Amino acid sequence: MQKSDWWCGLAIILISLFFIWGSLAMPWSDKGFDWSGAPGLTPLVLAIFLGITGIILMVRSRTNPKFYEQLEKSMAPPVVEEDDDSIEEEEPVGGELPAFLKSEKIRVALVILLCAIYTFILLGRFHYIAATAVFVAAFILVFRGAGWLQTGIIAVLVGVCVWLVFQQGFGVFLP
Repeated sequence: MQKSDWWCGLAIILISLFFIWGSLAMPWSDKGFDWSGAPGLTPLVLAIFLGITGIILMVRSRTNPKFYEQLEKSMAPPVVEEDDDSIEEEEPVGGELPAFLKSEKIRVALVILLCAIYTFILLGRFHYIAATAVFVAAFILVFRGAGWLQTGIIAVLVGVCVWLVFQQGFGVFLP
């Protein structure tokens, strides 16, 4: 795993360099944009963060062998076998999934359906925050991620935070 992390980190850095180059090739101040409103700013910032994660992955793969030892231990099967009767499975926060959602194909189809509803029905007809909050809430509720109150709070926070970061922070107009 250490070797694959090093190679993945290198690939991530190369991809981030490609995006940094592409973002710098976009128009900046020469087209009348202030630097904070330039179209290349958002991809540049994201590419820099991506590059930093690649560097962290490469450095960790070379300098922190204990991390990989602990990871291997956590993935190893338990040494002591326990009786099946003594193991109590925790119920998911939002309750048990219905039987039809236990099929991976059904879950994938449902994810595609929710994304299609969000993209083709909600976006553009409702304010971005409301559309995103409805999408996130539906996703959490369908897959039993949390209770009603937590779902509502998470959905509204996600909608507001994404809107603030992109619309107000990066100046990217959202539908």
